[in-house]
Amino acid sequence: MAILVIDRCETARLQAVSMGKWADGRQKIEQADSPASALELAVRDEPQLIMIDPEMKDTDGQSLSQRIRRLLPESVLLAFTNDRTIALENFDGSLGKPPSKIEFLRFYQLSKKRRIEKSQDKRDRHQATYKEKLNTERRMTIYVRLKSESDLCFSVPIIENATVADALRQLGKHQVAGFDVLREGASIAASEDLTLCAGDILVLRPEHATRLPSSSDASVLKG
Repeated sequence: MAILVIDRCETARLQAVSMGKWADGRQKIEQADSPASALELAVRDEPQLIMIDPEMKDTDGQSLSQRIRRLLPESVLLAFTNDRTIALENFDGSLGKPPSKIEFLRFYQLSKKRRIEKSQDKRDRHQATYKEKLNTERRMTIYVRLKSESDLCFSVPIIENATVADALRQLGKHQVAGFDVLREGASIAASEDLTLCAGDILVLRPEHATRLPSSSDASVLKG
């Protein structure tokens, strides 16, 4: 997760950076003092929490906020100002200078919530697309087992030209890092981008896989 602070005043930017580090020291916090640098950082980092001074000198802060809102509609955009008469139609709220810890934390939690929802929505859409392909495209069979259970394999139908990542998603494992691929009995260099072939065996390491497909999903092959 990233935070972007847009303000020509260095003192105000450092106050916001300090607040961001107080909330979570692990996150990336960037600063911008001009529209050009702000837009560059917004495109590069896709920050989930953006604080912008709508009254920056020599800059139309409201216009900049509109452009950033179009770029990152799901990010939390805050007016970073002490002027409570500022129009907030492009913003999710406002923070004063220096920002209140309680208010900052409230908006920070909102940005985390939106990030989780965005990630879940992206995963759901990918799974829906894959299931649609699975129902319409030609399939092939691969085999899946745990490294610690070499005598028990499950046959799993997947679409032709599927990658390891596709197979892992179908199995419900979205962040598996421990796996091997066996082809014709030999281990091959494998990454999540590897295109699988019919008959390949996907071997999942115990520390990263706790569940194999149920018998209703796949056929059990022993030996």
